[in-house]
Amino acid sequence: MTGVRLAAGGYGLVVALVVLAPALVLRAAARRGGIPADGTADVLAVSAAVGAVAAVLAWRGVLRTGHGGRWGAALAGLGVLAPAAVGLPTLALRTAAWLPADVTTRPWLAPAVWGAGLVVAVLAGAGTQRAVGRWLARGRATAIDRRGAPPAGRRRREG
Repeated sequence: MTGVRLAAGGYGLVVALVVLAPALVLRAAARRGGIPADGTADVLAVSAAVGAVAAVLAWRGVLRTGHGGRWGAALAGLGVLAPAAVGLPTLALRTAAWLPADVTTRPWLAPAVWGAGLVVAVLAGAGTQRAVGRWLARGRATAIDRRGAPPAGRRRREG
């Protein structure tokens, strides 16, 4: 079980990096464009906070899912999270650019919109991971019920 916990922790770290990567790219682009590093620090801090929560959700999701569908569900969740973590905050910032000028000059707008996009992306990834895990577990339970016995070496759960 320790190996599974270690692998789940590694997966959580990958998820945190996927959430943090767009902010790091934004920071590098800002530096090349002449914007000081503190101009993107708030977006980086929001991404780090959301990434930490996403890592815990992913780690717990992998440990909660049954043996057969654990990594399939994790990959499905990561497949939804990766493009959503890039696309949703970018789309949210693009949409916020069309707001009136008195709203867009507020310093809290960019981090709030960026964070909201990341939260939606993380929830979509975690929801996908959970749904695929349940779907795979349901298919496995149906196969067990058809044969009348659990797979070799496994006990049937009571309850």
